[in-house]
Amino acid sequence: MLTKVLSILAEELPEYAEPGMCYPFANKFIRSLPKGVDDRAILVHGTVYNTLLDRSFPHAWVELDGKIYDNVFTEGIDKERWEEFLVPSNTKTYTWHESVRRMLDTGHHGPWE
Repeated sequence: MLTKVLSILAEELPEYAEPGMCYPFANKFIRSLPKGVDDRAILVHGTVYNTLLDRSFPHAWVELDGKIYDNVFTEGIDKERWEEFLVPSNTKTYTWHESVRRMLDTGHHGPWE
């Protein structure tokens, strides 16, 4: 099921590698999930501190079944391992339905707050 979503997104990966493209990637990822899986996914907007670069920046990602999916770790990485490199703070979470509503209301992928 996720293989199909990932293969569709893989065609657009060079575009998503640019700074700030985490928001459209995360939105497209969560909207592409099949029914039943979409209810388990959470879209997250927040600030992450990159322990390797020693700097913070805004970021968006999807949490699903203990894994993180973002425009860097497109095939998923264990949440605990991801948080060793990117320490999240000031997070706001959205369900599939909330994310669709916010995108329609604002006309963009985020951040929304």
